[in-house]
Amino acid sequence: MAFKTKGGKKMRRIPSQGFWCALLGIAVAACFAPAATAQEVPYKPYIELGDAGAFGTKDQMIVAWQTDESAPNPSGYTVEFGTTPSYGASVTPSGRVVDNYLSADLTLPVPPTASGPHSNYAAILKNLAYDTTYFYRVTGPGMPAGGFRAFFHTRKQSNQFSFLVEGDEGFFPPVPGSNPARIADYEARIVHLMYNTENLAVAGGPPLPHADLALNTGDNVYTNGAEGSYRDYWMPVWNSDTDSNETGAPFVRSLPFFIVVGNHDTGGTGVNVNMLGGDGGGRFTGNTDGGDAVAYFNNYYFPLNGPVGVDQEFTWTGDSVADDGMFFSFQGKSYTSPDAIQAYRDSTKVDSGNGPKRQIDHMSNYSFDYGNVHFVFLEANPHVFGGQLDGTANYLTAPQAFSAYPSVLREWLINDLDSSSLTWKIVVFHQPAFSSGNATVRNFQMRGVAKFMEDHGVNLVFNGHEHNYQRTFPLRAEAGVAAAPSPAGPAAVDIDTSFDGATQTVPDGVLYLVEGAAGTAISTTASCNRAGAASAWIRKIRQPGRLASAESILRKVQLLGWIRI
Repeated sequence: MAFKTKGGKKMRRIPSQGFWCALLGIAVAACFAPAATAQEVPYKPYIELGDAGAFGTKDQMIVAWQTDESAPNPSGYTVEFGTTPSYGASVTPSGRVVDNYLSADLTLPVPPTASGPHSNYAAILKNLAYDTTYFYRVTGPGMPAGGFRAFFHTRKQSNQFSFLVEGDEGFFPPVPGSNPARIADYEARIVHLMYNTENLAVAGGPPLPHADLALNTGDNVYTNGAEGSYRDYWMPVWNSDTDSNETGAPFVRSLPFFIVVGNHDTGGTGVNVNMLGGDGGGRFTGNTDGGDAVAYFNNYYFPLNGPVGVDQEFTWTGDSVADDGMFFSFQGKSYTSPDAIQAYRDSTKVDSGNGPKRQIDHMSNYSFDYGNVHFVFLEANPHVFGGQLDGTANYLTAPQAFSAYPSVLREWLINDLDSSSLTWKIVVFHQPAFSSGNATVRNFQMRGVAKFMEDHGVNLVFNGHEHNYQRTFPLRAEAGVAAAPSPAGPAAVDIDTSFDGATQTVPDGVLYLVEGAAGTAISTTASCNRAGAASAWIRKIRQPGRLASAESILRKVQLLGWIRI
Protein backbone atom coordinates (compact mmCIF):
# COMPACT_ATOMS: atom_id res chain seq x y z
CA MET A 1 0.00 0.00 0.00
CA ALA A 2 1.12 3.49 -0.63
CA PHE A 3 0.16 6.40 1.56
CA LYS A 4 0.93 10.06 1.35
CA THR A 5 0.76 12.84 3.85
CA LYS A 6 -0.61 16.16 2.76
CA GLY A 7 -0.25 19.44 4.61
CA GLY A 8 -0.66 21.97 1.81
CA LYS A 9 -2.00 22.42 -1.67
CA LYS A 10 1.14 21.55 -3.57
CA MET A 11 2.67 18.12 -3.92
CA ARG A 12 6.39 18.06 -3.35
CA ARG A 13 7.95 16.57 -6.41
CA ILE A 14 11.10 14.54 -6.59
CA PRO A 15 13.98 15.83 -8.74
CA SER A 16 13.73 15.54 -12.49
CA GLN A 17 13.52 12.19 -14.19
CA GLY A 18 16.88 12.68 -15.85
CA PHE A 19 18.57 13.41 -12.54
CA TRP A 20 17.20 10.27 -10.89
CA CYS A 21 17.82 8.08 -13.90
CA ALA A 22 21.45 9.13 -13.87
CA LEU A 23 21.63 8.56 -10.17
CA LEU A 24 19.97 5.17 -10.36
CA GLY A 25 22.47 4.27 -13.02
CA ILE A 26 25.22 4.86 -10.48
CA ALA A 27 23.40 2.84 -7.78
CA VAL A 28 22.35 -0.06 -9.95
CA ALA A 29 25.79 -0.28 -11.50
CA ALA A 30 27.31 -0.95 -8.09
CA CYS A 31 27.73 -4.63 -8.91
CA PHE A 32 30.36 -6.60 -7.09
CA ALA A 33 33.49 -7.19 -9.09
CA PRO A 34 35.84 -10.03 -8.11
CA ALA A 35 38.09 -8.87 -5.31
CA ALA A 36 41.81 -9.41 -5.17
CA THR A 37 41.29 -11.61 -2.10
CA ALA A 38 38.80 -14.38 -1.49
CA GLN A 39 36.86 -12.19 0.93
CA GLU A 40 33.16 -11.95 0.17
CA VAL A 41 30.51 -9.40 1.06
CA PRO A 42 27.30 -11.46 1.24
CA TYR A 43 25.27 -8.42 2.38
CA LYS A 44 26.02 -5.38 0.28
CA PRO A 45 25.80 -1.99 1.98
CA TYR A 46 22.31 -0.87 3.02
CA ILE A 47 20.93 1.93 5.16
CA GLU A 48 19.09 2.06 8.50
CA LEU A 49 18.09 4.97 10.73
CA GLY A 50 19.93 3.59 13.75
CA ASP A 51 19.48 4.84 17.28
CA ALA A 52 17.70 8.09 16.44
CA GLY A 53 14.02 8.04 17.27
CA ALA A 54 12.76 11.53 18.05
CA PHE A 55 13.81 14.47 15.92
CA GLY A 56 16.96 16.23 17.07
CA THR A 57 18.91 19.18 15.75
CA LYS A 58 20.48 16.94 13.09
CA ASP A 59 19.66 13.62 11.48
CA GLN A 60 21.80 10.52 10.99
CA MET A 61 21.96 7.30 8.98
CA ILE A 62 23.68 3.94 9.40
CA VAL A 63 25.39 2.27 6.47
CA ALA A 64 25.72 -1.46 7.22
CA TRP A 65 27.05 -4.56 5.48
CA GLN A 66 28.25 -8.08 6.24
CA THR A 67 31.39 -9.97 5.21
CA ASP A 68 32.43 -13.61 5.52
CA GLU A 69 35.35 -12.71 7.82
CA SER A 70 35.63 -14.59 11.11
CA ALA A 71 37.04 -11.41 12.64
CA PRO A 72 36.29 -7.85 11.49
CA ASN A 73 38.83 -5.40 10.09
CA PRO A 74 37.18 -1.96 10.45
CA SER A 75 40.29 -0.03 9.46
CA GLY A 76 40.16 -1.68 6.04
CA TYR A 77 36.92 0.11 5.15
CA THR A 78 35.95 3.71 4.58
CA VAL A 79 32.51 5.23 4.07
CA GLU A 80 32.52 8.58 2.28
CA PHE A 81 29.39 10.72 2.18
CA GLY A 82 28.16 14.15 1.19
CA THR A 83 25.46 16.10 -0.60
CA THR A 84 27.20 15.65 -3.97
CA PRO A 85 28.91 12.64 -5.60
CA SER A 86 32.21 14.29 -4.59
CA TYR A 87 31.32 13.38 -0.97
CA GLY A 88 33.47 15.53 1.33
CA ALA A 89 33.27 13.60 4.62
CA SER A 90 34.32 10.10 5.62
CA VAL A 91 34.01 7.73 8.55
CA THR A 92 35.48 4.37 9.59
CA PRO A 93 32.89 1.73 10.54
CA SER A 94 32.72 -0.42 13.62
CA GLY A 95 32.74 -4.20 13.25
CA ARG A 96 31.62 -7.17 15.31
CA VAL A 97 31.39 -10.95 14.98
CA VAL A 98 27.94 -12.53 14.62
CA ASP A 99 26.64 -16.11 14.26
CA ASN A 100 29.37 -17.43 16.55
CA TYR A 101 27.73 -17.66 19.96
CA LEU A 102 27.87 -21.48 20.10
CA SER A 103 31.64 -21.17 20.52
CA ALA A 104 31.04 -19.77 24.02
CA ASP A 105 30.02 -23.26 25.19
CA LEU A 106 32.09 -26.18 23.93
CA THR A 107 29.58 -28.69 25.33
CA LEU A 108 27.09 -27.71 22.65
CA PRO A 109 27.08 -29.61 19.35
CA VAL A 110 27.65 -27.62 16.16
CA PRO A 111 25.22 -28.72 13.43
CA PRO A 112 26.94 -29.67 10.17
CA THR A 113 24.90 -27.05 8.32
CA ALA A 114 26.23 -24.18 10.49
CA SER A 115 27.60 -21.41 8.28
CA GLY A 116 30.10 -20.19 10.87
CA PRO A 117 30.96 -16.67 12.01
CA HIS A 118 30.52 -13.51 9.97
CA SER A 119 31.46 -9.89 10.50
CA ASN A 120 28.84 -7.17 10.59
CA TYR A 121 29.92 -3.57 9.91
CA ALA A 122 28.08 -0.37 10.75
CA ALA A 123 29.13 3.19 9.94
CA ILE A 124 27.33 6.12 11.58
CA LEU A 125 26.81 9.10 9.30
CA LYS A 126 26.10 11.95 11.74
CA ASN A 127 25.24 15.64 11.63
CA LEU A 128 23.10 15.28 8.52
CA ALA A 129 20.67 17.96 7.42
CA TYR A 130 17.02 16.96 7.35
CA ASP A 131 15.18 16.50 4.05
CA THR A 132 18.42 16.29 2.08
CA THR A 133 19.81 13.80 -0.43
CA TYR A 134 23.20 12.32 0.46
CA PHE A 135 25.52 10.21 -1.64
CA TYR A 136 27.76 7.57 -0.10
CA ARG A 137 30.55 5.26 -1.17
CA VAL A 138 31.97 2.24 0.67
CA THR A 139 35.48 1.11 -0.17
CA GLY A 140 37.45 -1.81 1.18
CA PRO A 141 37.99 -5.55 0.73
CA GLY A 142 35.29 -7.26 -1.28
CA MET A 143 33.74 -4.01 -2.49
CA PRO A 144 33.54 -3.28 -6.23
CA ALA A 145 36.31 -1.43 -8.02
CA GLY A 146 35.78 2.24 -7.32
CA GLY A 147 33.65 1.44 -4.26
CA PHE A 148 30.00 0.65 -3.66
CA ARG A 149 27.95 3.77 -4.49
CA ALA A 150 24.40 4.67 -3.55
CA PHE A 151 22.35 7.52 -2.09
CA PHE A 152 19.59 8.16 0.45
CA HIS A 153 17.36 10.99 1.63
CA THR A 154 17.22 12.02 5.28
CA ARG A 155 13.98 12.34 7.22
CA LYS A 156 11.48 15.01 6.32
CA GLN A 157 9.99 17.20 9.03
CA SER A 158 7.24 18.71 6.89
CA ASN A 159 3.56 17.79 6.76
CA GLN A 160 3.87 15.94 3.48
CA PHE A 161 5.59 12.64 2.80
CA SER A 162 4.81 9.20 1.39
CA PHE A 163 5.29 5.74 2.84
CA LEU A 164 4.61 2.14 1.91
CA VAL A 165 3.22 -0.64 4.10
CA GLU A 166 3.56 -4.37 3.47
CA GLY A 167 4.05 -7.51 5.48
CA ASP A 168 4.45 -11.29 5.66
CA GLU A 169 6.44 -11.38 2.44
CA GLY A 170 9.29 -13.58 3.59
CA PHE A 171 8.59 -16.92 1.92
CA PHE A 172 9.68 -18.50 -1.36
CA PRO A 173 7.53 -21.58 -2.09
CA PRO A 174 8.53 -24.26 -4.60
CA VAL A 175 6.74 -24.01 -7.93
CA PRO A 176 4.03 -26.72 -7.92
CA GLY A 177 4.98 -29.70 -10.06
CA SER A 178 8.53 -28.52 -10.77
CA ASN A 179 11.19 -31.24 -10.82
CA PRO A 180 13.79 -30.45 -9.70
CA ALA A 181 12.02 -27.97 -7.48
CA ARG A 182 12.21 -24.35 -8.59
CA ILE A 183 11.76 -21.49 -6.13
CA ALA A 184 8.96 -18.99 -6.82
CA ASP A 185 10.47 -15.60 -6.11
CA TYR A 186 7.29 -13.65 -5.38
CA GLU A 187 9.19 -11.40 -3.00
CA ALA A 188 11.27 -10.00 -5.84
CA ARG A 189 8.10 -8.85 -7.58
CA ILE A 190 6.86 -7.21 -4.40
CA VAL A 191 10.13 -5.34 -3.87
CA HIS A 192 10.21 -4.24 -7.51
CA LEU A 193 6.66 -2.85 -7.28
CA MET A 194 7.38 -1.06 -4.03
CA TYR A 195 10.47 0.52 -5.53
CA ASN A 196 8.51 1.79 -8.52
CA THR A 197 5.19 3.00 -7.11
CA GLU A 198 5.41 6.21 -9.12
CA ASN A 199 5.22 4.09 -12.28
CA LEU A 200 2.02 2.28 -11.27
CA ALA A 201 -1.18 3.57 -12.81
CA VAL A 202 -4.42 3.38 -10.85
CA ALA A 203 -7.55 4.02 -12.92
CA GLY A 204 -9.34 7.15 -11.80
CA GLY A 205 -6.69 8.06 -9.27
CA PRO A 206 -3.96 10.68 -9.05
CA PRO A 207 -0.33 9.85 -9.84
CA LEU A 208 1.32 7.79 -7.13
CA PRO A 209 4.36 9.26 -5.38
CA HIS A 210 7.74 7.68 -4.90
CA ALA A 211 7.97 6.45 -1.32
CA ASP A 212 10.14 8.16 1.29
CA LEU A 213 10.19 5.13 3.59
CA ALA A 214 8.49 1.77 4.09
CA LEU A 215 6.92 -0.05 7.03
CA ASN A 216 6.86 -3.83 7.42
CA THR A 217 4.17 -5.48 9.57
CA GLY A 218 6.28 -8.53 10.47
CA ASP A 219 7.18 -12.03 9.30
CA ASN A 220 9.85 -10.47 7.18
CA VAL A 221 11.70 -13.81 6.83
CA TYR A 222 10.53 -17.41 7.12
CA THR A 223 10.60 -19.76 8.89
CA ASN A 224 12.62 -19.16 12.06
CA GLY A 225 14.25 -15.76 11.53
CA ALA A 226 17.76 -17.22 11.30
CA GLU A 227 20.70 -15.80 9.37
CA GLY A 228 20.29 -18.26 6.53
CA SER A 229 16.92 -16.76 5.57
CA TYR A 230 18.48 -13.32 5.21
CA ARG A 231 21.36 -14.78 3.20
CA ASP A 232 19.23 -16.94 0.89
CA TYR A 233 16.06 -14.92 0.51
CA TRP A 234 15.89 -11.43 1.96
CA MET A 235 19.10 -9.58 1.18
CA PRO A 236 19.39 -10.72 -2.46
CA VAL A 237 16.02 -9.23 -3.45
CA TRP A 238 15.79 -6.21 -1.14
CA ASN A 239 19.26 -5.06 -2.15
CA SER A 240 19.48 -6.32 -5.70
CA ASP A 241 21.75 -4.51 -8.16
CA THR A 242 19.08 -5.04 -10.82
CA ASP A 243 15.57 -3.60 -10.60
CA SER A 244 13.12 -6.12 -12.09
CA ASN A 245 10.23 -8.47 -11.31
CA GLU A 246 12.65 -11.39 -11.31
CA THR A 247 15.44 -9.94 -9.16
CA GLY A 248 13.94 -7.35 -6.78
CA ALA A 249 15.38 -3.85 -6.51
CA PRO A 250 18.15 -1.80 -4.83
CA PHE A 251 15.57 -0.83 -2.20
CA VAL A 252 17.30 -0.90 1.19
CA ARG A 253 20.49 0.79 0.00
CA SER A 254 18.46 3.97 -0.57
CA LEU A 255 15.11 3.81 1.29
CA PRO A 256 14.66 3.42 5.06
CA PHE A 257 12.71 0.26 5.88
CA PHE A 258 11.25 -0.18 9.38
CA ILE A 259 10.26 -3.69 10.46
CA VAL A 260 8.27 -4.94 13.44
CA VAL A 261 9.08 -8.35 14.92
CA GLY A 262 6.65 -11.07 13.88
CA ASN A 263 6.57 -14.66 15.04
CA HIS A 264 8.65 -15.89 12.10
CA ASP A 265 11.23 -13.16 12.63
CA THR A 266 11.99 -14.50 16.09
CA GLY A 267 11.75 -18.28 16.22
CA GLY A 268 8.66 -19.38 14.31
CA THR A 269 5.80 -19.40 16.83
CA GLY A 270 6.64 -16.30 18.83
CA VAL A 271 6.43 -18.42 21.99
CA ASN A 272 10.12 -19.32 22.22
CA VAL A 273 13.16 -19.77 19.99
CA ASN A 274 15.59 -22.64 19.41
CA MET A 275 19.05 -21.11 19.53
CA LEU A 276 20.91 -24.23 18.40
CA GLY A 277 19.86 -25.52 14.99
CA GLY A 278 17.05 -27.02 12.97
CA ASP A 279 17.21 -30.72 12.19
CA GLY A 280 16.63 -29.85 8.55
CA GLY A 281 18.90 -26.83 8.24
CA GLY A 282 20.89 -25.79 5.21
CA ARG A 283 20.66 -23.49 2.22
CA PHE A 284 17.17 -22.43 1.15
CA THR A 285 15.40 -24.35 3.92
CA GLY A 286 14.27 -21.39 6.04
CA ASN A 287 15.48 -23.28 9.12
CA THR A 288 18.17 -22.42 11.63
CA ASP A 289 21.48 -23.65 10.20
CA GLY A 290 23.32 -23.71 13.53
CA GLY A 291 24.14 -20.91 15.95
CA ASP A 292 22.59 -18.25 13.70
CA ALA A 293 19.20 -17.69 15.34
CA VAL A 294 17.28 -14.42 15.77
CA ALA A 295 19.33 -12.48 13.21
CA TYR A 296 16.83 -9.58 13.39
CA PHE A 297 18.78 -7.99 16.25
CA ASN A 298 22.07 -8.16 14.33
CA ASN A 299 21.07 -7.26 10.78
CA TYR A 300 18.82 -4.29 11.51
CA TYR A 301 19.61 -0.99 13.22
CA PHE A 302 16.43 0.63 14.52
CA PRO A 303 16.01 3.14 17.36
CA LEU A 304 17.00 1.72 20.75
CA ASN A 305 14.46 3.55 22.86
CA GLY A 306 12.35 0.56 23.92
CA PRO A 307 12.15 -0.99 27.41
CA VAL A 308 14.61 -3.62 28.64
CA GLY A 309 13.77 -7.22 29.58
CA VAL A 310 10.87 -7.92 27.21
CA ASP A 311 12.68 -9.65 24.34
CA GLN A 312 12.45 -13.27 23.20
CA GLU A 313 14.42 -14.65 26.16
CA PHE A 314 11.57 -13.80 28.54
CA THR A 315 7.99 -15.00 28.91
CA TRP A 316 5.68 -12.46 30.52
CA THR A 317 2.39 -13.41 32.18
CA GLY A 318 0.96 -10.11 33.29
CA ASP A 319 3.74 -8.69 35.45
CA SER A 320 5.36 -12.05 36.19
CA VAL A 321 8.34 -13.00 34.06
CA ALA A 322 10.18 -16.27 33.40
CA ASP A 323 13.59 -16.60 31.77
CA ASP A 324 12.66 -19.55 29.56
CA GLY A 325 12.22 -18.24 26.03
CA MET A 326 15.55 -19.37 24.57
CA PHE A 327 16.32 -23.08 24.41
CA PHE A 328 18.82 -25.37 22.69
CA SER A 329 17.70 -28.50 20.84
CA PHE A 330 19.16 -30.57 18.03
CA GLN A 331 18.24 -34.01 16.71
CA GLY A 332 15.96 -34.78 19.62
CA LYS A 333 18.39 -33.81 22.37
CA SER A 334 18.04 -30.72 24.56
CA TYR A 335 20.80 -28.62 26.09
CA THR A 336 21.10 -25.72 28.50
CA SER A 337 23.63 -22.95 27.90
CA PRO A 338 23.49 -19.63 29.73
CA ASP A 339 26.94 -18.85 28.28
CA ALA A 340 25.75 -19.18 24.68
CA ILE A 341 22.69 -17.01 25.40
CA GLN A 342 24.94 -14.37 26.92
CA ALA A 343 27.30 -14.57 23.94
CA TYR A 344 24.40 -14.10 21.53
CA ARG A 345 23.10 -11.11 23.44
CA ASP A 346 26.57 -9.57 23.52
CA SER A 347 26.94 -10.05 19.76
CA THR A 348 24.10 -7.57 19.23
CA LYS A 349 26.05 -4.77 20.97
CA VAL A 350 26.83 -1.90 18.64
CA ASP A 351 27.04 1.87 18.58
CA SER A 352 24.28 2.95 16.20
CA GLY A 353 24.23 6.61 17.19
CA ASN A 354 24.01 6.97 20.96
CA GLY A 355 26.83 4.82 22.29
CA PRO A 356 27.22 1.02 22.41
CA LYS A 357 24.05 -0.86 23.35
CA ARG A 358 22.85 -4.42 22.95
CA GLN A 359 20.14 -4.15 20.34
CA ILE A 360 18.21 -7.13 21.68
CA ASP A 361 17.75 -5.23 24.94
CA HIS A 362 15.74 -2.43 23.31
CA MET A 363 14.67 -3.16 19.74
CA SER A 364 11.60 -5.38 20.18
CA ASN A 365 9.67 -2.16 20.76
CA TYR A 366 10.76 1.21 19.39
CA SER A 367 9.52 4.53 18.05
CA PHE A 368 10.63 7.25 15.67
CA ASP A 369 9.45 10.47 14.06
CA TYR A 370 8.99 11.16 10.37
CA GLY A 371 7.29 14.27 8.99
CA ASN A 372 4.30 15.08 11.18
CA VAL A 373 3.87 11.46 12.33
CA HIS A 374 5.10 9.64 15.42
CA PHE A 375 5.48 5.91 14.60
CA VAL A 376 5.53 3.22 17.31
CA PHE A 377 6.46 -0.41 16.66
CA LEU A 378 5.33 -2.99 19.25
CA GLU A 379 6.00 -6.66 19.73
CA ALA A 380 2.77 -8.68 19.88
CA ASN A 381 4.20 -12.21 20.01
CA PRO A 382 2.76 -14.80 22.43
CA HIS A 383 5.76 -14.74 24.79
CA VAL A 384 4.51 -11.31 25.92
CA PHE A 385 1.19 -12.97 26.89
CA GLY A 386 2.18 -16.05 28.85
CA GLY A 387 3.19 -18.00 25.75
CA GLN A 388 -0.50 -18.54 24.93
CA LEU A 389 -0.98 -19.67 21.35
CA ASP A 390 -4.41 -21.16 20.71
CA GLY A 391 -4.66 -23.41 17.67
CA THR A 392 -8.11 -24.83 18.47
CA ALA A 393 -10.58 -24.87 15.60
CA ASN A 394 -12.73 -21.77 15.82
CA TYR A 395 -16.05 -23.66 15.98
CA LEU A 396 -15.11 -26.02 18.82
CA THR A 397 -14.89 -23.70 21.82
CA ALA A 398 -15.00 -20.02 22.59
CA PRO A 399 -11.67 -18.19 22.52
CA GLN A 400 -9.99 -17.63 25.87
CA ALA A 401 -8.87 -14.31 27.31
CA PHE A 402 -5.16 -13.45 27.52
CA SER A 403 -3.02 -12.30 30.39
CA ALA A 404 -2.72 -8.54 30.80
CA TYR A 405 -0.24 -6.52 28.80
CA PRO A 406 2.85 -6.21 31.05
CA SER A 407 3.04 -2.97 33.02
CA VAL A 408 6.60 -2.31 31.84
CA LEU A 409 5.35 -2.23 28.25
CA ARG A 410 2.14 -0.39 29.02
CA GLU A 411 3.92 2.40 30.88
CA TRP A 412 6.58 2.69 28.19
CA LEU A 413 3.97 2.93 25.44
CA ILE A 414 1.87 5.52 27.28
CA ASN A 415 4.91 7.66 28.06
CA ASP A 416 6.18 7.36 24.50
CA LEU A 417 2.85 8.40 22.98
CA ASP A 418 2.39 11.26 25.44
CA SER A 419 5.90 12.57 24.83
CA SER A 420 5.18 13.28 21.16
CA SER A 421 3.54 16.52 20.07
CA LEU A 422 3.37 15.51 16.40
CA THR A 423 -0.01 15.64 14.71
CA TRP A 424 -0.47 11.95 13.99
CA LYS A 425 0.36 8.74 15.84
CA ILE A 426 0.62 5.44 13.99
CA VAL A 427 1.25 2.09 15.67
CA VAL A 428 2.52 -1.09 13.99
CA PHE A 429 2.40 -4.62 15.45
CA HIS A 430 2.19 -8.05 13.86
CA GLN A 431 -0.78 -10.04 15.22
CA PRO A 432 -4.02 -8.08 14.69
CA ALA A 433 -6.20 -7.04 17.58
CA PHE A 434 -9.27 -7.00 15.31
CA SER A 435 -9.54 -9.32 12.35
CA SER A 436 -12.02 -11.46 10.46
CA GLY A 437 -9.30 -13.95 9.61
CA ASN A 438 -8.92 -17.48 10.95
CA ALA A 439 -5.38 -16.86 12.17
CA THR A 440 -6.38 -14.33 14.80
CA VAL A 441 -10.01 -14.99 15.74
CA ARG A 442 -8.60 -16.85 18.75
CA ASN A 443 -5.27 -15.05 19.09
CA PHE A 444 -6.41 -11.51 19.76
CA GLN A 445 -3.96 -10.69 22.54
CA MET A 446 -3.36 -7.11 21.42
CA ARG A 447 -6.95 -6.10 22.17
CA GLY A 448 -5.51 -5.52 25.62
CA VAL A 449 -3.64 -2.53 24.18
CA ALA A 450 -6.57 -1.02 22.28
CA LYS A 451 -8.06 1.14 25.01
CA PHE A 452 -4.94 2.98 26.07
CA MET A 453 -3.76 3.39 22.47
CA GLU A 454 -7.05 5.14 21.84
CA ASP A 455 -6.82 7.17 25.06
CA HIS A 456 -3.33 8.40 24.19
CA GLY A 457 -3.97 9.65 20.70
CA VAL A 458 -3.33 6.79 18.28
CA ASN A 459 -5.02 7.39 14.92
CA LEU A 460 -4.07 4.37 12.84
CA VAL A 461 -2.80 0.82 13.44
CA PHE A 462 -1.13 -1.47 10.89
CA ASN A 463 -0.93 -5.24 11.40
CA GLY A 464 0.14 -8.34 9.49
CA HIS A 465 -0.04 -12.07 10.32
CA GLU A 466 -3.24 -12.55 8.32
CA HIS A 467 -2.12 -13.01 4.72
CA ASN A 468 -4.71 -10.67 3.26
CA TYR A 469 -5.88 -7.07 3.35
CA GLN A 470 -8.52 -5.93 5.84
CA ARG A 471 -9.70 -2.57 7.14
CA THR A 472 -12.03 -1.94 10.05
CA PHE A 473 -14.44 0.89 10.51
CA PRO A 474 -13.16 3.36 13.12
CA LEU A 475 -13.36 1.55 16.47
CA ARG A 476 -13.61 2.73 20.05
CA ALA A 477 -12.79 0.09 22.64
CA GLU A 478 -15.30 -0.66 25.38
CA ALA A 479 -14.22 -1.61 28.89
CA GLY A 480 -14.41 -5.34 28.17
CA VAL A 481 -12.61 -5.30 24.85
CA ALA A 482 -9.86 -7.67 26.07
CA ALA A 483 -12.21 -10.11 27.80
CA ALA A 484 -13.11 -13.51 26.41
CA PRO A 485 -15.86 -12.86 23.84
CA SER A 486 -19.41 -13.87 24.62
CA PRO A 487 -22.40 -14.09 22.25
CA ALA A 488 -24.51 -12.49 24.96
CA GLY A 489 -22.38 -9.34 24.94
CA PRO A 490 -21.78 -6.68 25.96
CA ALA A 491 -20.27 -5.26 22.78
CA ALA A 492 -16.49 -5.05 22.82
CA VAL A 493 -16.22 -1.99 20.57
CA ASP A 494 -18.25 0.94 19.31
CA ILE A 495 -18.19 1.34 15.53
CA ASP A 496 -18.33 4.52 13.47
CA THR A 497 -20.19 3.22 10.42
CA SER A 498 -20.53 6.67 8.85
CA PHE A 499 -16.84 6.92 8.01
CA ASP A 500 -16.13 6.11 4.37
CA GLY A 501 -12.80 7.85 3.74
CA ALA A 502 -14.28 9.89 0.92
CA THR A 503 -17.28 12.00 1.93
CA GLN A 504 -16.90 11.41 5.67
CA THR A 505 -13.20 11.66 6.38
CA VAL A 506 -13.03 12.32 10.14
CA PRO A 507 -13.12 8.95 11.93
CA ASP A 508 -14.60 8.60 15.40
CA GLY A 509 -12.14 5.99 16.60
CA VAL A 510 -9.00 4.16 15.58
CA LEU A 511 -8.63 2.58 12.14
CA TYR A 512 -7.04 -0.89 12.08
CA LEU A 513 -5.59 -2.12 8.79
CA VAL A 514 -4.25 -5.62 8.18
CA GLU A 515 -1.56 -5.70 5.50
CA GLY A 516 -0.16 -9.20 5.32
CA ALA A 517 -1.08 -9.76 1.69
CA ALA A 518 2.51 -10.48 0.70
CA GLY A 519 2.35 -13.73 2.67
CA THR A 520 3.14 -17.29 1.71
CA ALA A 521 -0.51 -18.31 1.21
CA ILE A 522 -3.83 -16.52 1.03
CA SER A 523 -5.62 -16.36 4.36
CA THR A 524 -9.37 -16.53 3.95
CA THR A 525 -11.73 -14.68 6.24
CA ALA A 526 -13.20 -16.50 9.20
CA SER A 527 -15.76 -19.16 8.38
CA CYS A 528 -18.22 -18.87 11.24
CA ASN A 529 -21.13 -21.01 10.08
CA ARG A 530 -21.32 -22.97 13.31
CA ALA A 531 -22.85 -21.21 16.27
CA GLY A 532 -20.51 -20.22 19.06
CA ALA A 533 -19.18 -17.36 21.11
CA ALA A 534 -16.34 -16.63 18.72
CA SER A 535 -18.50 -16.30 15.63
CA ALA A 536 -21.19 -14.28 17.38
CA TRP A 537 -18.66 -11.83 18.75
CA ILE A 538 -16.55 -11.43 15.64
CA ARG A 539 -19.55 -10.68 13.42
CA LYS A 540 -19.96 -7.45 15.32
CA ILE A 541 -16.71 -6.09 13.96
CA ARG A 542 -15.76 -8.18 10.96
CA GLN A 543 -15.14 -6.61 7.60
CA PRO A 544 -14.69 -8.60 4.40
CA GLY A 545 -11.05 -9.49 3.94
CA ARG A 546 -9.43 -8.41 0.71
CA LEU A 547 -6.29 -9.91 -0.69
CA ALA A 548 -4.72 -8.91 -3.93
CA SER A 549 -1.60 -7.86 -5.69
CA ALA A 550 0.20 -4.63 -4.95
CA GLU A 551 -1.69 -2.96 -7.81
CA SER A 552 -5.12 -3.89 -6.49
CA ILE A 553 -4.16 -2.93 -2.95
CA LEU A 554 -3.17 0.47 -4.25
CA ARG A 555 -6.47 0.64 -6.10
CA LYS A 556 -8.34 -0.18 -2.90
CA VAL A 557 -6.59 2.64 -1.08
CA GLN A 558 -7.29 5.00 -3.96
CA LEU A 559 -10.99 4.18 -3.79
CA LEU A 560 -10.89 5.15 -0.14
CA GLY A 561 -9.52 8.53 -1.17
CA TRP A 562 -6.09 7.76 0.27
CA ILE A 563 -5.33 8.45 3.88
CA ARG A 564 -4.56 12.12 4.08
CA ILE A 565 -2.51 13.07 7.12
